[in-house]
Amino acid sequence: MQLSTFSYLLGLGTIILLILTVTVVIMRITFGQKSTIIKSITENAILIGFTLGFFALAGSLTYSQIYELTPCLFCWWQRIFIYPQVIFFAIAWVRSNKQSKEISIFHYTTPLAIISTLTSFYHILLQRGIVGPTGSCILNGTPCNIISTQVFGFITIPVMAFTIGIALTALGLLVIKQRNNA
Repeated sequence: MQLSTFSYLLGLGTIILLILTVTVVIMRITFGQKSTIIKSITENAILIGFTLGFFALAGSLTYSQIYELTPCLFCWWQRIFIYPQVIFFAIAWVRSNKQSKEISIFHYTTPLAIISTLTSFYHILLQRGIVGPTGSCILNGTPCNIISTQVFGFITIPVMAFTIGIALTALGLLVIKQRNNA
């Protein structure tokens, strides 16, 4: 598969994930925690979180290992805060099948998702030229303000990471809020 096709598919997935995330947030605000869709999401939140994290991990590794796009400093920071979530969700998923639901995992994954989202947002500002790059952005040889792939005129790798971060943050806050109100 060519890089442009892979990026197109991930870009399409990014748009779909963003639409789904916004829809779920609006549903939660409009219908509250009694919505059957919201209940279904919170009941399957660990699997959803694992799936989102796994696709982020697989996508970023595909870009760097198969298409040989060297990650910049901020790409590494985004990875640092997303990759552990896959492990946390996997452990919680295995444990939830044997014991009670491991919802407390969201108290650990949500802060990681928030930090990843903020890092991605700053990276987007760098790429768009809104803030200037610092010397640390070129230490590993890949400037942080370079756009290595872009689809639909606005979806770059940091936008994809930002969308995953927003989705994982929204999921975590939804679950924590739902459990606190139960």
